[in-house]
Formats: sequence, structure tokens, C-alpha cells
Amino acid sequence: MCRNKNKTPQSPRYKFYSNLRGFFIFNLIMIVLYLTGNGFDWFWKISAFWSIGLVIGYVKAFGMPGANGWLSDDWQDWMAEREARRAEQSASFENNPGWKDKDLV
Repeated sequence: MCRNKNKTPQSPRYKFYSNLRGFFIFNLIMIVLYLTGNGFDWFWKISAFWSIGLVIGYVKAFGMPGANGWLSDDWQDWMAEREARRAEQSASFENNPGWKDKDLV
């Protein structure tokens, strides 16, 4: 069953959450198999590599935690807003530098 029937690109957040859901289901099954003693110990390596992939997917979807959206899709919007604020501050400083000509020596 294909959830994306019209073949539109999915958002990185949707991909992350669907992978996270699969990761939890896989690990629940692995815990049950481990507790029953069926000898599937080597499957935990899959879980380890999958968790590394989840970390990379999280950074792609949400950016680095505590870095104001760095390495995310919102980063370019944040940088554009930051440059606009800097240009606005420099324009206001040129018009009103904060001192008077008589104060200069």
C-alpha cells in the first residue's frame, strides 16, 4: 500500500516521523524475539545503523538543536531575515549616528 499515491514529494519531517515509527516497531519486535530466545542477536546491528540514520534525518528535518535552525530548510529564511535586520540597523545608524558634530574634537 502506497501512502503517497499522487507521487508528490514528502516533507523531511514526514519522512523522519515515518522512519521513527518504523524504528520503534522494529525494536519492539526485536525485544519480543530477544525475550523469547530465538537467537536473533545480530539484528541489533540493524537497529544501531538505523538510529544513526534517524539522527541524520532529524538534523535534515529540524536542524541542529539549539542552533537557530542551522542545517535545516528554515536556515536560509533565518539568514535572509537576519541580513534584513542588519541592513535596517546600518541605515538607521547612518541617518542618526548617535552623536552630534559638536561632540567631535
